Amino acid sequence: MTKISIVVICHNNDRLNLVIDALLRQRITGDEIIIVNDNSDESHLNILLKYSNTDDLFILNSDQIGNRSRNRNIGATHAKNPFLLFVDGDIVLMDNCLHLIRMTLSSGYVGAFGNIIQGGNTPEQMDLLTGFDYLRFLESNPTIEDFFKHNLAYDKRAGLVPQNILSKSEWQYYYTGYCAATKKAYLDCGKFNESFLGWGAEDVEFGYRLEKHGDIKFISGAYAYHLSHHRDLYSIMQTNKKNLYYFFYQQACHYLEIFIAFHMSNDILETLKYIKDKMIALDLPDSFDLNNKGEMCILPVSKKNPDGCIIYLDGDSQIIKLGLMGFAMPFNNHQFDCVYLTTDLFCYPEIIYVKIIQESYRIARQVKIRKLPSRPRIKYSSIINSLNSSHSGTDRTNYSAFMINDFTFCDKGEYYIVTGGLATKMPNLYIDNLPDIYEDSKNVVNSDCLLFDFTTGLSESQIKDISNKHHITVKGIYNLTAHSDKKQIRLSDVIFGELQLLNIPFIYIVNDNNVIDKNDIWWAYKNRYNDKVIAYQV
Repeated sequence: MTKISIVVICHNNDRLNLVIDALLRQRITGDEIIIVNDNSDESHLNILLKYSNTDDLFILNSDQIGNRSRNRNIGATHAKNPFLLFVDGDIVLMDNCLHLIRMTLSSGYVGAFGNIIQGGNTPEQMDLLTGFDYLRFLESNPTIEDFFKHNLAYDKRAGLVPQNILSKSEWQYYYTGYCAATKKAYLDCGKFNESFLGWGAEDVEFGYRLEKHGDIKFISGAYAYHLSHHRDLYSIMQTNKKNLYYFFYQQACHYLEIFIAFHMSNDILETLKYIKDKMIALDLPDSFDLNNKGEMCILPVSKKNPDGCIIYLDGDSQIIKLGLMGFAMPFNNHQFDCVYLTTDLFCYPEIIYVKIIQESYRIARQVKIRKLPSRPRIKYSSIINSLNSSHSGTDRTNYSAFMINDFTFCDKGEYYIVTGGLATKMPNLYIDNLPDIYEDSKNVVNSDCLLFDFTTGLSESQIKDISNKHHITVKGIYNLTAHSDKKQIRLSDVIFGELQLLNIPFIYIVNDNNVIDKNDIWWAYKNRYNDKVIAYQV
């Protein structure tokens, strides 16, 4: 049998021994276990000491903190076997799982993954869900039958993956709770991308590249369970969103635009093909007029642009065109001064054009809709309902517009302007981790603002110095010096009174040793997109 190198990445995992013991029970002669320790504290390193004399088990230390891709690549670099299995330090493979992975890769697949039971819940949540001490249950070495007995042996991907076989998009469920690849395919597709920061998307992005080198299989009979632990679910979801957009930015195409906005399935692809065929039959004009940097035009699907087209001027005033419909765009919030749409946009189904409006409002300070000669709206069949029921990985913690009355409009004669509405006031995507198109676009305020002082106290002369240097007029000051000793500041925890809804830029003055948490829900509000953080040593 072909041998497997198992790469386990860990950081302060309380029950890492359960993960390792399960692998030791299932491995065969020649398999190796490579544990990559990501700066765990001493108490957790003691767990590893138990295995220091185990044959074919190696313990490596990561040279970076929190870079999951880097840790996996470190382990894979030391691997000697032709098959690789990546396992997180909180995932326990159940009996026969390793054998099924080995058989799958031996049969010609370049990648494989299986079920993960109850991923993501905390111990308290699982106690409430099950009615018993769940961690004690896990420590009893349960069988798959035990999980079925308690109605717990379920992974939602099991019902979703079959919908994606025809569209070859199993990659979107290739999660690194545990996943496998041939070493050749791993190397051919360029390893894990180490430029992803924080939690999420690096595994899916790797799966996307991996599936270009062969077939990936979801093994329905393979099971592992997640060791429940505490984590800040909101923060990791925020990081996951940003990383998904970074994935999209690196390989911008209409296919990934669909994934970002709706997830991917054969039904979704067929529905969008139906919509695009209807739009192409209209023979819409594809002219555009851009005069200044910071402007973008979004053209509807047409014969010339069968996947739609977004057009903008880059930092050198060169025209850039991308084949996207516009319901997901790989840009930071408020990257553009204005996005121009046309009234032809409303020939799309409502679920499509409201998503385009919402995404345009995210990336630009203003959205204008040019008036074109009126044309009849298309009547679509009920097939489009699949779009209404589909949710992407980005919209659990933000509001997704789904009808036109989510926005308000003002008639300005030659065009309509989007003036607000429910979708503009609710928490929305906050993307700030992508390269800026324009060098001078980062943190530009140039206006009246409110100042929040997190230092030990600013003097009048220091406030004047900040105002002159950053071209701002301070209209009010909030003294929050009581929080000056906090290393990380969550604004939603320390600023009260619904101030995040005020339509005026905020300036946050912090000490050099303070960091404002950008994964805080505070930054999901549209009115906070123009805020600026300034480090100032008093």
